[in-house]
Amino acid sequence: MTIRRSHFLLGAAAGAAAFVPGRPARADDTLRIGALLLDNTAEVFYARELGMFKKAGLDVDIQTFPSGGAASSALVGGAVDIAIADALTMAEAHTRSVPITYIAPASIYTQAFPAYELLVAANGPIHVARDFNGKTMATNALKNILQVPTMAWIDNNGGDAKSVKFIEVPFPTMAAAILDGRIDGASISEPFFTNAMSTGNFRKISSSEKNIAPEFMFSGWATSLDFAAKHPDVIKKFVAVMLESARWGNANRPQSAQILVSVNKMPADVANKMERSYYGEKLSTALLQPVIDAGAKYGATTKSFPASEVISPLALR
Repeated sequence: MTIRRSHFLLGAAAGAAAFVPGRPARADDTLRIGALLLDNTAEVFYARELGMFKKAGLDVDIQTFPSGGAASSALVGGAVDIAIADALTMAEAHTRSVPITYIAPASIYTQAFPAYELLVAANGPIHVARDFNGKTMATNALKNILQVPTMAWIDNNGGDAKSVKFIEVPFPTMAAAILDGRIDGASISEPFFTNAMSTGNFRKISSSEKNIAPEFMFSGWATSLDFAAKHPDVIKKFVAVMLESARWGNANRPQSAQILVSVNKMPADVANKMERSYYGEKLSTALLQPVIDAGAKYGATTKSFPASEVISPLALR
């Protein structure tokens, strides 16, 4: 299921029931968290399974969503208290005066741990950035955190991103769309990338050189300004747990893979072979600013602004 970033703002107006029907209103002692069943938001699952939340005195209800846009919609609509939000969703929300703020990082794109890959057919003609000129590329949502860095990489490496047609294709069907000739390549996340590569029908085009930055913030944990103001102690506890969980996840990949297998029901061989996420251990304006600037440059948002404007005083720093 694909939900456009712009749709989360519209959907929020429908209220929490549109996203989590039948859920009770928030109990004062329960922290409702909106996450995805993906490696790049798995810190909350590590924290739950390892008892970190319990140790911090937090009773959590982790609700899973089909996309970051849906999770952000639930946050704005009041269905959850904290939610995963990619950096461009946060930037767009800020330019539209949506009252949400970052409190902790989730995944960070690095050259060693890329948060996405460019997938093409093994026997296809695409090998370098300029080979994408005039081609059709898929992302799971238009002008999102996968498309914008891909466009920047194409431009920065001798191609012409304006000549590339981007279309929306859900992650699970991207590989088939390449083989069918409907698209020429895809910006794809795990575990779908590893699943595709295991067939022998695809190649990876590295986008790590001359991307929007050598490292940049891919996603983070957000809350509403109202919730942060009313529950600062809860936020501080959550932030501390995310720091502990990020450090553990970065240092214990075999063990964290076992939790992914249990939570996501993915095959153990996929969890052990796939390219894992790197979890941010602090919220840095230096990692967030390149995404905000690139979003404005490539039309994902209407303007740039200082990254500090979307980081809470209670955040991981």
